[in-house]
Amino acid sequence: MKPTRTSCFHHIRSTRNRGTILIVTIWIITLLAGMALVFAHTMRINEKANGNRIYQAQSRELANGAIAYAQALATQAIDTELAQDPQAVGDDWIVLITPDEEQDDRASYGMIDEAGKVNINTATQEMLEKLPGMTEELAAALIDWRDGNSEVTTNGAEDEYYLLLDEPYTAKNGALESIDELLLVKGFTRQIIYGEDTNRNGVLDANENDGDESEPADNADGTLDPGIFPYVTVYSMQSNQNDNGQNKPNINDNNLNAVSNVLQEELDAGRHAIVMNNIRNNRPFTNLIDFYYKSQMTIEEFDKVAGQLSQSNNENVRGLININTASKKVLACLPGLEEADLQTLVNYRSSKSQDELTSIGWVTQAFGEDGREKAIAI
Repeated sequence: MKPTRTSCFHHIRSTRNRGTILIVTIWIITLLAGMALVFAHTMRINEKANGNRIYQAQSRELANGAIAYAQALATQAIDTELAQDPQAVGDDWIVLITPDEEQDDRASYGMIDEAGKVNINTATQEMLEKLPGMTEELAAALIDWRDGNSEVTTNGAEDEYYLLLDEPYTAKNGALESIDELLLVKGFTRQIIYGEDTNRNGVLDANENDGDESEPADNADGTLDPGIFPYVTVYSMQSNQNDNGQNKPNINDNNLNAVSNVLQEELDAGRHAIVMNNIRNNRPFTNLIDFYYKSQMTIEEFDKVAGQLSQSNNENVRGLININTASKKVLACLPGLEEADLQTLVNYRSSKSQDELTSIGWVTQAFGEDGREKAIAI
């Protein structure tokens, strides 16, 4: 039986319909497959993000635990060295490494006083330029990075420089949050910041003393170049409050009643009257050492009151350098000091016990009668 024209038409239309359905089905499958891939990729990203949040929380608590442990040790009177007694707590571990400026052949362990370093958020350009390997250009660029304006310091850099980089960004114009942030500042490199000590353990490792054979780049001279890292900080801060939670009396306040009350507690009536008269007649004071000289207190009297007085009205004071713990390279950043002065401070400090260095007054004793200007300058 011959197919009619009508039956042929129905056959062709049916074939076309099946072809259309196949194409639509393929597109739907492709779309679903794409959605499944996107969903799977999103889930993997979320999984990694959640994992990172967990690791971040673990690291934060690990650091908090280390701080609490260090604080507990610091409040104990320990006359002997602590034995190494590691105790595993999960998979995390902490090592407190204290780089020793005098030796780089073995690791030293312990806590580091951040106040014994130069605070790069508060240091003057002159102080910054005295750091090892620092130049006028680097110091100026750092000043511009942290200051609150867009004015370019001589030899510095603001947005005009950073926006022309291959991966542009703007100057922060705010305080640095870590030493690593220096890598964003014009001119700073890993070599300048970390020197040869890329793992920051304070030890001259084999790969840090082999020239060009392996990273990092070093001069193979048998001496570790630590860069500026051991000498700088962004964390140093000192409370300016007394045991009652009130700000310490400011030696330059117009009202000297609070200063007088402190002196009255420590000096007899006759000495109190003489010292207060000297204070009223010789204001203002550059700092506490200037206050000591102009008040004409004895060093014993000054040691009693120095920790109870201040030259600031702020609740906390940032960037003060603790000369009891600062290394020689950090002391070199203080204004007005020459090499001989640095050695004088280091020698005097090492010859005394901590009980004899309870106030900044020891600096005046180290420099002697002829070193008044140097003592005041720091």
